[in-house]
Formats: sequence, structure tokens, C-alpha cells
Amino acid sequence: MELITPHGNANWANTFHIVTRSRRGLQKHYFLKLVSGSLAWERVFGEYSGMVELHQTLPDLIPKPYSAGRCQNSDVCYFLSEFVPIHHQTPDAAHLGAKIAELHRLSTSPTGKFGFFTTPFDGRLPLVVDWESSWTTFFKKLLKGVYDLDVQYNGKVCDSEHLRSSFTRSMFGYLHAMLCKTWTILLTVKIVGRAPSCNGVDASPRHTSTLGTS
Repeated sequence: MELITPHGNANWANTFHIVTRSRRGLQKHYFLKLVSGSLAWERVFGEYSGMVELHQTLPDLIPKPYSAGRCQNSDVCYFLSEFVPIHHQTPDAAHLGAKIAELHRLSTSPTGKFGFFTTPFDGRLPLVVDWESSWTTFFKKLLKGVYDLDVQYNGKVCDSEHLRSSFTRSMFGYLHAMLCKTWTILLTVKIVGRAPSCNGVDASPRHTSTLGTS
């Protein structure tokens, strides 16, 4: 190892830039994320699994994931990937849109459904990704799960339970109707992959997908 320095900012993890040099003088850069506390393993494995799926489908879209595991004699878990410098500027919208469309076109699903074999996290918050045959149902449950977690951690939108329930029913009902009329028609996307192994141990069921089509 030639160099290790803190890199980036995160409220739920410690992140580092690692530089190594081989005996032949070849330099290589890595990104390391360390996560501790409750659900540390689930969080790093969820991120690693999602990155593996995306990289297998479109390798030039994201950094290559290398490994995830538990540190010895510690409750800390790690995620290791290729290091890619971050440029804080707006990407070219046409190029980014074309790459996302390509990702959707190339992806497949072994089950023909939308979902994922393990729980991914948004920071420290778990996302609802249960298998669904309808993309609109899957997305509505995903969004409602995010909303419920927001209420749990940040409090209710309003004090009245009746008003809150009415608001959520109206909001998700509207979104569901809107999505049914648009994305179900347009979306023909599938994503497939293999359940990745960490530390040489297969830690997941043998069926995966992040997106599918009904």
C-alpha cells in the first residue's frame, strides 16, 4: 500500500482513497467504505450486490465493485471498489440519458418481476424492494417505504392522523394512476445478475434482479 487518505463526506460511513503499487511499479486506485453499527453487514452487502448487478450489465457506467465483508475482530464491515474521481459538475443530460436507456435495454430478469434478492439501503435506511409483477406496484411500495421511514425518523407531515392518512392515500393513488398510464407502456426494462459472493461465501439466494418487466 502506497497511500490511504480520507475521501468524501458521509454521515453513515467512513470513506477512503487507497493507492497501491505493484512490484512492477503499476499503480492502482481503490475506494474503501467502512460501516459500523446496526445493520452494517446488510448495508455493505446491499450496496455491493447492487453494484455487481449494474456493473455486469453495463461495465462502463459505474466503478467496478471488488469485495465486501467483515473486518476481523470488529463490528466494522467494508465495501471495496474501483476508485473514480468525482467531478462536481452537471453531467451531459443527453449522454447520461442514453447510458441509462442502454442499461435498461441490456438488462434481463430471471423471474420476470421487479425486485431484488437483498435489501438495498439509502444511506442507513432500508428500501422496500419485494418482488412484484407490476412495475407501478413495485415503485409505489418503494416510494411509500421511503415516506414511512421519513415519518419515523423526522416526524409526521401534520399532527392529524386523519389528514395524514388522507394525504398519503391521495398522493400514492395519484402516482399509481399516473405511472400506470405512462411507464407500464414505455418500460420494457429488465436487469439480471448472479447473487455475488463475499469473502468466498455465497451469501444470497440464487435469483436476482433489480428491475424486471411484467
